[in-house]
Amino acid sequence: MKRGKIILYPLMVFLLSSKALSQSDNFPDIILFNGKIFTSSEENLYTEAIAIKGEKITAVGKNDEIKKLLSNDTKIIDLEGRTVIPGINDAHIHRPYLLIPVWFNMKLDNPSITDILDSLKRGTREYPAGTWLSTDFPASLIDDENFNRYTLDKIAPEHPVWLRNFTGHAILLNSAAINALDVDKKYKNINDKSVGRFPDGNLNGKFFEYSNWNLNQQLSADTPDSVIIKAINNFSYGVLKYGITSVQTMPVIFDEFQVANLIAENDLPIRWRVMRVSPKMLNEDEINSTKGFRKNKVTLSGLKYIIDGTPIERFGALSNPYSDKPDWYGFINFNENKLKRIFEISKNTGEQLLFHCIGDSSLKLVLRTMKNFADTEFWQDKRVRIEHGDGLSDDLIELAKELGVIILPNPSHFAFPEIFMQRFGEERYNKYYLQKSLLDAGLNLAFGSDGPINPYLNIMFAVTHPTHPKEAITVEQAVILYTKQTAYAEFMENEKGQLKEGMLADLAVLSQDIFTIPFDTLPKTESVFTMVGGQVVYDAGVLKSSAVKE
Repeated sequence: MKRGKIILYPLMVFLLSSKALSQSDNFPDIILFNGKIFTSSEENLYTEAIAIKGEKITAVGKNDEIKKLLSNDTKIIDLEGRTVIPGINDAHIHRPYLLIPVWFNMKLDNPSITDILDSLKRGTREYPAGTWLSTDFPASLIDDENFNRYTLDKIAPEHPVWLRNFTGHAILLNSAAINALDVDKKYKNINDKSVGRFPDGNLNGKFFEYSNWNLNQQLSADTPDSVIIKAINNFSYGVLKYGITSVQTMPVIFDEFQVANLIAENDLPIRWRVMRVSPKMLNEDEINSTKGFRKNKVTLSGLKYIIDGTPIERFGALSNPYSDKPDWYGFINFNENKLKRIFEISKNTGEQLLFHCIGDSSLKLVLRTMKNFADTEFWQDKRVRIEHGDGLSDDLIELAKELGVIILPNPSHFAFPEIFMQRFGEERYNKYYLQKSLLDAGLNLAFGSDGPINPYLNIMFAVTHPTHPKEAITVEQAVILYTKQTAYAEFMENEKGQLKEGMLADLAVLSQDIFTIPFDTLPKTESVFTMVGGQVVYDAGVLKSSAVKE
C-alpha cells in the first residue's frame, strides 16, 4: 500500500486535527481507557488506561486514576475492553530483499527438477533471450548431482537463470547467468566449500554462503533508489496492520548506509534499525564514517557476521556429522583469528556485534573465542547477539550467560521437526531449538521473525513449539520477547518496548485477546489501531473517541 493512498478514517482525521491539539503543558493529548492493556513491564503487567502527551506516555493505571488527568481538550478513546500491547519490534528481518531485473519470476510450491525445467521452458517461450528467469528451489535439490548449471542450460541457453534456495543461503546459476556476472573468472582460483564444483574442478553453478551473497550484491548494485524505496515503503505500511512499530533489518544485499538514508529521507511510519552485514572484514574507518547515524526514526548500528549456515542445506557447523550425511559437518565461514580481529574492531568502534550461529560447533567457536579474548566483565555490557542459536545447549548455556550474550531464536524455525530430525538424529535433535530452558537458565532472549512477518503466527509457534512442546512458553512471555526484550537487544530499553511512564507511545490495539483465545487462532490477529510516538499510523475505523471531558 503506497503512502499516498492511505485511507484516513474519521478517528484518525479527528486525532490529527490541529484544532483538537491540547493547549496545556500539563494535560495529556490523548487518553486510551477501558482496555486490557499489557505493558510488558513486570512491575505492572496489566492495566486499564494510558495517558499520552506528545510522543510519550505520561501515565498508566486504572480508568478512574487516568481519567482524573483529563482536560477539555484531551482526546479520549474508549477501547471497549480491547487488548493493547506495546508495538511489536521485529529484531531480525532482511528487507529489502534482492530486487533483481527479473521479468519472469516463477512461483512454484516445493517443485521437483521436472517442475522447474517445465516452468523454465515456458519462460523461454514467453520472454526474449537475455531475460532473467528466477524462482526458489527446495533444499532437497541441493545435493542432487543432476541439478546443475548444464541441466538448466539445456532448457535456457540464452536466458540467465537465478534459482534461490528459500533460506537465502544457496543459489544455482546457469551458464548464461555465470557469464553475465563474469563468475568463472572471479571464482576460478577460489577453492572453498562455498563454491560448488564438478569433479573436474569446473563450476557446477551452485554458490553458498558468502560467495552467494557477494553475487547477490553484484546483481543488485545497479538497482535504482526508486525501486529500493518502493519495496521499503510497501513493507513499512504493510506491517502496520500487525501492530509492528519497529524493525531491525540486516539487508545483506544492499549498502546499509544507502538503505538507512533512503528510509530517513522518506520519513516512513515505523522505526527502523539498519545493521551492517558485511561480506568482508570492515575496518574502523569504514565503520566510523557512518557511526551514530540517527534520523527520522532510523538508526544505523551494529556489525553482523554469518559464522555458519542453516541445517536445511546442512551448512550449520556441527561437532559431529549430520545424521543423514555421515561424512559432512557443515562449515564455518570465519576462523578464530578472524573472529579476534572482529572483536578488536568492535572494541575500537564501540559497535554491537551480532553473530549468525546455528550449529553447536559455530557456537563453541564464538563463545570460547570471546572468553579467550577478554574476561567476562568486559563482555557483560556489550550485549553480543547470537542470531538463532539453535544448537545452544549443555555447557554452552552457562558460558553464554556468563558472557552476557543475547540469544535471538526465531519461532518459525520450530515448524520443521521432520527435516531437523533427519539432519540431527533423535538424541541431538532433542537438545536443539531450546527456548523455555534458556529463559529458565537466566539468559536474555529476544524474538525476530526471519521468515513469516506475522508476529502472532510466530507467537503461536513459540507457545506450542512444534519441535519440542516442553520448550513452549506463555503468550505473555512471547509478547515480552517481541517488545521489551527486542528493545533491550538494540540498547533501546529506556525508550520503547514497554507501556509505562516516560516511554515512547508505540502501541497496538488488537482485534482479539491473544492472551485467552485458542492458540490456533493467534495468526488471525491484527491491529485495529496502531500508534508510533503518539501518532496514529493505522486506523481500521472501529474505535470511538470524543474531546469532551466526562
